[in-house]
Amino acid sequence: NEKLLSRLSAIQQSLRDNQQLKNALENTKDSNLNIVLAKVIGLDSENDLILIDKGSNDGILENMPLISSQKVLYGKIIKVYKNFSQAMLISNKESVVDVKIHNSDPTKPPIYGAIKGSGGLSLYLDLVASDSEIKEGEALATSGLEGIFPADLLVGKITSVNKNDAKPFQTAKIQPFFDIKNTDTLFIITNY
Repeated sequence: NEKLLSRLSAIQQSLRDNQQLKNALENTKDSNLNIVLAKVIGLDSENDLILIDKGSNDGILENMPLISSQKVLYGKIIKVYKNFSQAMLISNKESVVDVKIHNSDPTKPPIYGAIKGSGGLSLYLDLVASDSEIKEGEALATSGLEGIFPADLLVGKITSVNKNDAKPFQTAKIQPFFDIKNTDTLFIITNY
C-alpha cells in the first residue's frame, strides 16, 4: 500500500508539472522564450531568496530570469552551483527592475519607472516623473530596458500612490503578482 501511495503521489506531481509546463509554453510561445522547469527547494523569506533544483549541469547561468507559468516575474538567478541555484526575488532590497505602467487609455504611451524591493516579499514603484498620472489598480510589466528581463513580464499592480510636488519623482505601493509561498514550480528563461 505504501509503494502504491508513493507512486500515486509521484504521478500526481508529474501531472501537475506537465500542466504547469503546458501553461508556460502556451503563455510564452509568442515571445520566443526558451524555458526550463525548476522546482523551488528552499525559501529564505527574511532575505527574499529561494533555491531551485537546477544548476550549471542544466545550463543555468547567473542573471537568468525566473517566471511562473502565467509569465509573472519572480526574480533572477544570482548564484549557480552544480545541481542547484540561488535566486533573488524581485522583492529583495537589492532588486531593481525597469517597468512600464499600462494606462487605461491605450492611445497614451506607457509610463516608465522602476520597481524596487522593500524586503518581506513587498515592492514599491519609484522614479516615476511627478507630472505623470498613475492610478491605483494599474498593472505593471517589465520594460526590458535594463537588458536582464525580457519585456512584458507581469510584475504587480499599484495599490496606493504617494505624490509630493516638492519631489521630482512619485512613488507607489505595489501588490506583487507573485506568490512564492504557494509556488513549487517556476520556469527559468534561458534565452531572450
